[in-house]
Amino acid sequence: MEDLIKFLSKEITGFENPEVVSEERDGIVYYIISVPQEHVGKLIGKNGRIINALRAVASVRASKEGKRIGIEIKET
Repeated sequence: MEDLIKFLSKEITGFENPEVVSEERDGIVYYIISVPQEHVGKLIGKNGRIINALRAVASVRASKEGKRIGIEIKET
């Protein structure tokens, strides 16, 4: 799952090395995407459309694996 999120983040932002870290809280696996401040806007998109689409794609894959996930963005 981390590979999928990292690949999509890289393609969306154009940033070569987005860092994706996972942590589990309350039975939900959260993936935290760390990108520089200038790329955060590209990852969020207008009205949050890009990040919501990324969450939807990742959620479909997670549901096939029987998991619940969340995606967060962190500026570096």
